Amino acid sequence: MATDDRPVSVLLVDDDEIDRMAFERFVRKGRHPFDVVPAASKRAAAALLAERSFDVVILDYHLGDGVGLDLLPDLGETPVIFITGGGSEEFAIQALSRGATDYMIKDAERHYLHLLPAAIRGVRERKAAELELRRSEERYRQLAEFADTVIHNVGNVLNSVNASCESIMHILNRSRVGQLERVNQLLDHCKDETDFFSAHPKGKQIPDYLKGLQVKLDREHQSIQDETQGILKRLLLIREIIETQQSQGKVGDVGELLLLSEIVEDAVKVRSSALQKYRISLSVEIPDGLRVFAPKVKLTHILINLLKNSIEAIADHHGSARRIGVHAQRGEDGRILLKIEDTGIGIDETTYRGLFQHGFTTKKDGHGYGLHYCARIMKELKGEVQVHSNGRGTGATVTLIFAAS
Repeated sequence: MATDDRPVSVLLVDDDEIDRMAFERFVRKGRHPFDVVPAASKRAAAALLAERSFDVVILDYHLGDGVGLDLLPDLGETPVIFITGGGSEEFAIQALSRGATDYMIKDAERHYLHLLPAAIRGVRERKAAELELRRSEERYRQLAEFADTVIHNVGNVLNSVNASCESIMHILNRSRVGQLERVNQLLDHCKDETDFFSAHPKGKQIPDYLKGLQVKLDREHQSIQDETQGILKRLLLIREIIETQQSQGKVGDVGELLLLSEIVEDAVKVRSSALQKYRISLSVEIPDGLRVFAPKVKLTHILINLLKNSIEAIADHHGSARRIGVHAQRGEDGRILLKIEDTGIGIDETTYRGLFQHGFTTKKDGHGYGLHYCARIMKELKGEVQVHSNGRGTGATVTLIFAAS
């Protein structure tokens, strides 16, 4: 309900001129804070509704050019008090089922006029409460959906961290460090032989052997360092994901200008082990300096999910080509297009119709929020998502379209 002091704008739709005049006189005499705009027909009411909005609509059933029920679809969230003649309760029930907020019986003595002020206040308060409840439900639904996505993507990143840890263990298990111990044992055994390096057959080989061993150990060290840096970066991403989820219930995410190549690189690293597992070749073509405006973690979530979809689509397909392409460009209208193309199983017409529905999934262990979440976030960014496939077995392309910045 409005908290300002402006009059409540009321559209009175009634083809009975005496009833219209009686209501306006009642408002003036009682000094009720209503700004009444009368309409004598359905057509006149429709014309007024096309020009402006009203706080409340009082709608009679029988109008000269139709019935008041026909106007209900045009009223949207506007509270409606439906007025029926005596003995017409069935019309009132019909009106309530089609969206009217309340109804009153019009009696010959017009006693109903004295009940209208309270009814107007009541329907406005009720409608305001309904709208607030829907907003709260939508907010909680979005929070729950986002929490699902957070858990899902933290799991994805942890899988990637686990793969890096396994790689480090593999390097350590095959490390040449143990060979240094054998060289030291040999040197210790022959330490009293002054001509060991010049005369002994094994001693002559040690300098070259140590040089080769240094190269191998340097390579091991670099590999471990690279994997460790990757783990640290992914752990930082996990922290950002969790912090974003924690802040989601307090304030909206703040977008920023992001270097698109860096966001794609982060998402690819999370999916690198799966790409290797399924022997999928990846090509990335992002123009230097191309930036998009978006919340960093949410955009990373989107790309991780889209890469996952493409990888699984290829894993489910027995075709010879196993490729994913990630390409970006700026369109002539200034918008930025980021495409993820794969040679996977493709999308049939039945699947396509459900793609963006929350909970829809074709996977046995799927959650069904990937593309729905993606579409919602892109809509928040004033962008959109497009999906194209020529059918089963033909691959698919998902295009993220970002608003011009």
